[in-house]
Amino acid sequence: MSQDQNFTHVYNYLNTAQKKAVDTTDGPVMVLAGPGTGKTQVLTARIAQILKKTDTNPSNILALTFTESAAKNMRERLVKMIGRTGYYVQIATFHAFCKEIIDTHPEAFPIERDSTPLSDLERYELFEDIFQNLALEYIKPMNTPFFYIKDAIKGISDLKREGIEFHAYEKMLEQWETRLTDTEPPPPEKGKRARKKPGELSRTEWEKDEKQFHKNKELWEVYKTYQKRLRETKRYDFDDMIALVVEAFQKDDLLLREYQENLHYFLVDEYQDTNAAQNTVVNLLASYWKEKANVFVVGDPNQAIYRFQGASVENMLGFVQNYPNAEIITLETGYRCPQNIYDVATQLITHNNLEFSLTEKTEQKSNSENSKKTQSISLNAKLTSPKGKGEKVELTSASSQVLEAVQIAEQIKKLLAQGTPAHEISILYRHNADKITLAEVFDSWDIDYEVEGGGDALREENIRQLIVLFRVVTALRTGEETELLYETLQYDWLKKTFGWNNSIVLKVARAAGRAKMPILDLVEKGVEKINEYNPGHEITKENLEPLEKYIEQLKAWDTADANKTFPAWFEDVLNESGFLPWLLEQDGKIFLVTVLNSVFGEIKKLVNHNHQFKLKDFLRSLDLIEEHGLKITIEDLNVRRDAVHLSTVHKAKGREWEFVFLFQCVDKKWGNNRKRDLIKLPAEILHNTDLSSKERNEDERRLFYVAITRAKKQAIVSHPETVISEGHTRDMVPSMFLAEIQEDDDQATLWKEVSHPEIEKDSADHLVKLLQPIATTVPEVTDAAERIYLRWLLDNFRWSVTALNTYLRDPEEFLHNTLLRVPRAKSPILSFGTAMHSAMEFIYKTFQQTGNYPALADLQQQFSLSLKQEVMTPVEHEKRLKHGKEVLVHYHEQLTGKNPDPLYIEKMFGNSKHKVMLDDIPLNGRIDRVDWVDKENKQVKVIDYKTGKTRSANDIEGKTKSAKLSERERELPESIRGPYKRQLLFYKLLAKLDRGFPYEVMSGEFEFVEPNNAGKIVTRNFELLDEDVRVLGELIKEVVEELRGRW
Repeated sequence: MSQDQNFTHVYNYLNTAQKKAVDTTDGPVMVLAGPGTGKTQVLTARIAQILKKTDTNPSNILALTFTESAAKNMRERLVKMIGRTGYYVQIATFHAFCKEIIDTHPEAFPIERDSTPLSDLERYELFEDIFQNLALEYIKPMNTPFFYIKDAIKGISDLKREGIEFHAYEKMLEQWETRLTDTEPPPPEKGKRARKKPGELSRTEWEKDEKQFHKNKELWEVYKTYQKRLRETKRYDFDDMIALVVEAFQKDDLLLREYQENLHYFLVDEYQDTNAAQNTVVNLLASYWKEKANVFVVGDPNQAIYRFQGASVENMLGFVQNYPNAEIITLETGYRCPQNIYDVATQLITHNNLEFSLTEKTEQKSNSENSKKTQSISLNAKLTSPKGKGEKVELTSASSQVLEAVQIAEQIKKLLAQGTPAHEISILYRHNADKITLAEVFDSWDIDYEVEGGGDALREENIRQLIVLFRVVTALRTGEETELLYETLQYDWLKKTFGWNNSIVLKVARAAGRAKMPILDLVEKGVEKINEYNPGHEITKENLEPLEKYIEQLKAWDTADANKTFPAWFEDVLNESGFLPWLLEQDGKIFLVTVLNSVFGEIKKLVNHNHQFKLKDFLRSLDLIEEHGLKITIEDLNVRRDAVHLSTVHKAKGREWEFVFLFQCVDKKWGNNRKRDLIKLPAEILHNTDLSSKERNEDERRLFYVAITRAKKQAIVSHPETVISEGHTRDMVPSMFLAEIQEDDDQATLWKEVSHPEIEKDSADHLVKLLQPIATTVPEVTDAAERIYLRWLLDNFRWSVTALNTYLRDPEEFLHNTLLRVPRAKSPILSFGTAMHSAMEFIYKTFQQTGNYPALADLQQQFSLSLKQEVMTPVEHEKRLKHGKEVLVHYHEQLTGKNPDPLYIEKMFGNSKHKVMLDDIPLNGRIDRVDWVDKENKQVKVIDYKTGKTRSANDIEGKTKSAKLSERERELPESIRGPYKRQLLFYKLLAKLDRGFPYEVMSGEFEFVEPNNAGKIVTRNFELLDEDVRVLGELIKEVVEELRGRW
């Protein structure tokens, strides 16, 4: 088939409205194109039509879109339609087009030649520096100076995207300040209700507005300084790529004319989401032809999910104002969804309020002059599907979010068995974290799935291990061995390269622990010294050689870091450590190498702008990434497998599947979301939209509209009735959009409720199935010698509450850090805690012996002496000393009137003299203080001191998110779920089992010795019940049996 025949074939299949859009090649045209109406086909066919009907050179046509994949799709369609000529048409993303202008005309831009945009990491580093050096008050809290950095970055990004440079922003703030002065209401009179006229602000509203003004004024200072710093270093950020071109076009007439003369036709895809800066680029290019410019835009305001403040009609209004004679074409036939889905979507979106009207010129028969009339263009035109009604939208629920995922998995299994290709099934969710439950269930149900790209390279286990190796190199440089050295001895790729085995590592680690000596130092002392501390478990010199070789290599890498560029050093370590050869032998090596390259790409960016960049700088950058919640994005391979697709709705834009599941459609997730809007920018940023008429859930409703219209056959919308959050079960309310679907169609002609009682009936079996793949979290032990050694350690181990809590949190951490006791440097926080406990002991022993509290100076002296015994840097010591003395001032002040009756201070249980046994399990522990409650009945309470932030009772009991419970802990009975609460119950268990302790523990108390924000010392008291202690005892037996079963 010839190229003309290809185009004719495509053209003949277009409907009337599509043909009109394709044939109207001259003048401004706006196409309103809903989901599945063939807008991409129209765009490419229109380009082909322009080339066919005119003598336009293909390079004179510019088509702009948002994503590289969309540009690629358009290019491929065009080439298929018109042949190789399609390669000469300029099809690009906005950023790629502007980057090409910058690279081609470097003399027109105030940046370095070949400069690249700031990475997210570089931008955060720069903002941290700016915040540190500016005198800010409203957006720089005293104790958390970087709290507003993320908001400031977003605010400045929004300003740039809307074409507001800092001079224009300053003028907006001047107008804002004038408005505040002119509209300030009088202070409210005490005892009287303030009255206000319609349209006026109350005093409270005015003060909130004033506070936002001050935040914006400081943001302007940050913006101005940020731009100055960028110019000084001749750098730019991602948003500047557009802003710089706008600025250059406005100032450099020659540059603008060059592009105007070479570009005659402009086409813009996804026009509803273009920002003001991007629109300005197009308008400047088209300004040569004024109102008759050949500008063709296609979009759907109902799918605007990226626009500033959800201004979905802003672009359409602006287009009509710029081009009052524009042809407006609405595509009303949708080819993706069946009619039922389109009707549900249309009814749903009618709840949004934002509309737009235009002034249309019409000719009157009686008058040669044109008259004008206002016409309202509906954004909610009903789409007609040639597919027929199709299946009804399915609404379903499950009792929990886990069973909701199980329900979806079971439905997918049926679809696959019926012949539906896996790649034609998608599950869409609101937030990235929502995929965790789905992934766990799909793993257990053996469903192959893929997650839309954009993951974090630093969260991949292989990269994490490599970074740990880097941290070990740095630690050896300072002579401070950490537990990380021992961790690296577990890595398969290092074992393979250097040749050690696990049993030798375990013996050396255990010997180091018993010698209270770092592994590094012990290995350097040789085999004889190691065997001194491991009688009966000796090793040979040959056994030790691989570890010696490894330590020498670590030192060599440290030396090399000072003498090589960081990229060269990085490459050498990859090869010499065996990491890269090992990586290339793994399944899925393409993905693994892509992840590695994503990290190396970030390294190259950092090195390009700091040639002295070294390992310490890289590790500092990683700390900053962690601190600000950033990531190194994994490059999307864009390889589509025959697998079920998991994606957020935002990432699903432009995609379609036969079956689409909408997951966890509950209130405050889909609708009624709380938005972080700490720095609210002026509404005047938008020129064409009055946001006052906007319904609060319009943005979320459009997102739901996009989600449900991804389905080519059926949409299944589900929600859980309960979710487990922050350690407890919460009842959930279905999303308001589900209620709107049902209310708009109360006869249920478009939707149906479907229940799955079999899922609930078999819920226990499903949950067991879900747990099976992850039931064994203790590392598998295969070496017989290693197994014997671990069992010997276990049989001679005395269980403390710290050991129990460590195991419940992470069995591997228990194995390495608790059972093997790998040497670990004591952190400054723990050192401070030790010194503070010593001060507490001094206080109450003095009180117990004399009936009086010690003087503050004596107390501070005791703390200083204790802190001096701790190992820390001079700087850290001075910081902790100063803080500790301040804490003790507050604590000492609040001792007045306090009359405790201590029975024991620093009471030890389970030592060699008084063993404490739970069946055959030895227990031990130390209680800070035991006070009398009732001497006659021999009743006491246990008290534990805590340094650090005051915790709530719910936090202590494990009922809050901040408790950070492991999966195992979340499954425990509520009474023993919280680690802190377990600590108090463990103390009661110790007292109950200790035959030499004749007292009954009635309650437990935590005393937080550091004052809270109000300067108060807080205590938390808990009644300790015998039944809860019994449950804790059963848990300890269960844990020990698990380990005995392993070894």
